[in-house]
Amino acid sequence: MARSRNAPPNFSSMGARLSTDPVAGGRLEKLLSEAQRHLFAGEIPRAMACAEQALTIADNPNTRLAMATVCLLAKDFKRAEMNYHEVLRQRPNHFKALLGLGQLKLNTNDPETAISVLRAAVSADPKNPDARHLLARSYGLLRRFDEALELFRALVVDVPKNADVWAGYARALTRQGSPKEAIEAYKTALELNPKDDAAHEGLAATYLSIGQIDLAEVHFKKAMEIRPDRGQPFRNLAKLKRLDAADLAEAEKQLRLLPPGDVKRITFLATVASMGEASGEYEKAFHAISEALAIRRSHGRTTYNLEAVTGLADAVINAMGVRGVEVKSAKSPTPIFIVGMPRSGSTLTEQILARHPSVYPAGEWAAMPMVLSQMHTLGRTYPSDVGKLSGDEINLLRRVYYAKLPAAETGKDRLSDKMLGNVFNVALIEAIFPDATIVWCRRHPMDSLWSTLTQVFASALEFSTRIEDVCHHALQQHRIMTAWRERGTLPTLEIFYEELVERFEPVARELVKFTGLEWNDACLKPQESDRPVLTASAGQVHQAVSKSAVGRWKPFAPYLDHARSAMGDLIGLHEAELAKRGIGG
Repeated sequence: MARSRNAPPNFSSMGARLSTDPVAGGRLEKLLSEAQRHLFAGEIPRAMACAEQALTIADNPNTRLAMATVCLLAKDFKRAEMNYHEVLRQRPNHFKALLGLGQLKLNTNDPETAISVLRAAVSADPKNPDARHLLARSYGLLRRFDEALELFRALVVDVPKNADVWAGYARALTRQGSPKEAIEAYKTALELNPKDDAAHEGLAATYLSIGQIDLAEVHFKKAMEIRPDRGQPFRNLAKLKRLDAADLAEAEKQLRLLPPGDVKRITFLATVASMGEASGEYEKAFHAISEALAIRRSHGRTTYNLEAVTGLADAVINAMGVRGVEVKSAKSPTPIFIVGMPRSGSTLTEQILARHPSVYPAGEWAAMPMVLSQMHTLGRTYPSDVGKLSGDEINLLRRVYYAKLPAAETGKDRLSDKMLGNVFNVALIEAIFPDATIVWCRRHPMDSLWSTLTQVFASALEFSTRIEDVCHHALQQHRIMTAWRERGTLPTLEIFYEELVERFEPVARELVKFTGLEWNDACLKPQESDRPVLTASAGQVHQAVSKSAVGRWKPFAPYLDHARSAMGDLIGLHEAELAKRGIGG
């Protein structure tokens, strides 16, 4: 909604009595009105002063709501939440407190709690579009697209002139895998509000996901014109090598305006790094990406725990090949698990399979994390209890894995699951899917490292912001997969990125044959797929297969001595394997 995205919520009295004392009530009404006026003017400190003064006169739902709202907009989330809870303690079904608390939880990346709170808000006011919109967005963040889209489809009928609703509907459609419908929804949003930079950026990203690069460029440019202080459109065009000199100058100007350590610097720094690498200014590129990663680390909610990851790798290796009961093959599409380090060619590998009519390409599917959660609910610990699972428990875990499988895809023979972190789940995968196959995507460790660093991934990849952590993660993954080759019970194919781009057709044919499928010529043209790609490889995979990224790390070798030392053995093994295959690496 327009209000839920852009404007401060209204915390007026709604007819409630502010105070039994008429004089005090008048003072409160004036203070709350002034606080509201200051909020709309963007004067948050003045609004805060008014709200605090009002609270000293009377502690009631209205003054608490005013304080919570000001704290929310001041990004003092802890204090805002405390005040929202106090309102709800005094009046449990207070709609505006429920709405504000739900928005806070959504904004602080806690969609599960947001859903619980916003459901209560919708129960309190079933027709309110703000509550329904925020609830739909929360469902979308948890990939509960059926529930999100059901709400959005009702909203676009009830409030057809609301641009924010159309834009939210479009985002959900994109993430659900319906790019054509998403594009039409974005167009409607932009007809209603042509100056919505986020909608232009979303439309551009959707075009990019299906390989329509020229149209993506048009809308990234429009987003930049409307909001030059937002760096993501600049970064996307830089990655596409379509950022011109004037745009780069604007990005550098915006970077100079931002104070050191500001999180908004990250995308501008990544833009400068991309352009510096393209122009041969390698020192400039390295220092820009290093600063971006340092800011990402300082704002991250989690850190990479080397000892914990090492311990998990040890436990996974110990659990390999340990099966309890024998189970039959699953009736649903047989999974193909694509694992490996980020930026290892996994998206291209899946795109080859995605072109086959018998494959459902699930992408980065969050099914195995749900399986692990269910295993925990059963009182089982992963990986130590893998061999203790009963047949009924295994069948339950399978049902959880397939729970989000679209009904239209249940007839497919294969399902490709490209959640790369499943490398740590191989012991459980072999226990519950005895007919599954594993595809291990491999790339020169230094190319994978540099490409991972320059993506400046979000905090979901805790290891991706520090060179030492990327190296450690690569080594632990390699330990697991080396042990897996010796002890694992599922067929496993290794795909070397360098060989894939050098000898595309033979490797593609080997991949398809390995998965047990008949050959289909469409698999030779992954770039022609109209399937949306929402990973960091969007744009690249819709272009012809290229060898240009092989050896990308080499100009940065002087800055990566530590990585070369830490991964020396891994580098040697990889280069020896490439030499054995007759591939220069």
